[in-house]
Amino acid sequence: MKKSVRIFWRLFFIGFILFIAVILMANYGVFGKMPSIEELENPTIAQASEVYASDGTLWENTTCLLVTGAL
Repeated sequence: MKKSVRIFWRLFFIGFILFIAVILMANYGVFGKMPSIEELENPTIAQASEVYASDGTLWENTTCLLVTGAL
């Protein structure tokens, strides 16, 4: 087998294993608590309309969010 083919398959399997590891870590709560399906389907109005600034403060009475600047 060519060296380039071996490198390809190694990278493929390493990527696949890393992908599975990230999925498992998310499942076990490494990145924080995952909401249930019911919580995702039925958010409260207060939760659905909260807007946070980049410094982590909650913006109140936000009726319009303007985004300026180039991406």
